[in-house]
Amino acid sequence: MLPPLFSVKALPSLRPHPLTKSLSATIRLPVKLTFNRVALSVTVLSVLSTAPAAFAQVIPQRVNASYLESAPYNSAGLLFTTVNGYEYRGSAVVARDSRLLYSCAHVLYDAGIWATGGEFARAWSSSSSPASSQTVGIRGFRYYATYSGGNRASDFALDFAICYRSANTSFGPALPWLKNGPNALADSAVPKLILGYPARRDYDRARGYFYQHQTGTFTRAMRQAKNSYYTLSGVSTGPGNSGGPVLAYTNGAYALAGMLVSGSSNSIGVHGLNKAANSMAANILAGFSTPTDTDAVSKTVKNTREFLLPDASNAYSYRDLTVSGLGTTSQTSKFSLLIETSFRGDLDTYLRSPNGRIRWVHKHSVAGAGRDLVLTKADYSTTFAGSDPNGVWRLYMRDYYRGDRATFKKAVLVASGN
Repeated sequence: MLPPLFSVKALPSLRPHPLTKSLSATIRLPVKLTFNRVALSVTVLSVLSTAPAAFAQVIPQRVNASYLESAPYNSAGLLFTTVNGYEYRGSAVVARDSRLLYSCAHVLYDAGIWATGGEFARAWSSSSSPASSQTVGIRGFRYYATYSGGNRASDFALDFAICYRSANTSFGPALPWLKNGPNALADSAVPKLILGYPARRDYDRARGYFYQHQTGTFTRAMRQAKNSYYTLSGVSTGPGNSGGPVLAYTNGAYALAGMLVSGSSNSIGVHGLNKAANSMAANILAGFSTPTDTDAVSKTVKNTREFLLPDASNAYSYRDLTVSGLGTTSQTSKFSLLIETSFRGDLDTYLRSPNGRIRWVHKHSVAGAGRDLVLTKADYSTTFAGSDPNGVWRLYMRDYYRGDRATFKKAVLVASGN
């Protein structure tokens, strides 16, 4: 079904606004949840300024519930991620293959730290959030190694990620995809549609809760801002819509052309699917047919250089473990650690793989903690499976509270790959 076509009036050209946390007229996507996820209240990380703004002519509308089990609506959903101990929400879509979930990188990243977990709720539409039993978990994700956040056009050109499940599982029905999404984005003859989950709509400040919304259709051509990053004025969405699919209607059906990565009250920014994005998906799919871990070769690496952690520090210290000579697909990762302290509740510790995946080892807590942080062959294989184990693994540590000094003694990683 092709939704009704909205015309877009020519509006004054505005500089495309990044989705930042700053106090400006911009909106940050995704949304940090400050309460339990089942609560209705969410907090938008930025604050709208009181400066006047031109508003868009194409705006998000709640999707009719009767559409949710038909394409393209039944492939889009909510993506919840855990980053640095906080939970965020954004949007995502199943495309190309039922094991692939497309979104944007900043739904999975914040301030130098990548997500350690994620859940997807397909075709959800309600005033309340789904329970964990109504979601499916992600096994891992890939992104551009050079992405590090930021608000420039060159940063948004890298703001792309694909989550995946294991070989024999599914996120749900997959939409077709375009090999050259930017061509469709820049074509004024192609109808376009945005799906997603704005927690708050830009144009009227109303809450979107956990309802699926559609913006469009519209045909206006987007312009290239930088590489795969395209922008358009006259269209708006809202915080929480980040990572939502931008679809193009071609050959009688909707296909994925790009991902929403930025926006304001009168503009959107889109990462178009290009050769690099499609290669990322192809590499994930190729990994599903890799040999089993019985064929994998393992290596053990250690760091025993002792270090007294700074007391009451906001900054992290680190120790590295360098792996080389393994196959490029990680099979198992087992980690041992000793940090000596009279109170381990002061410690924040996490392990970062060469390609940026994060596994939290310990988070500070004033309750239920004892002496020393000790791990013996903790199995982190699920977190790092499928990624390249070769390179520098970095253990980050900080002693968050004053007193009870801590000393790093040793870390041991046993990794295998094929």
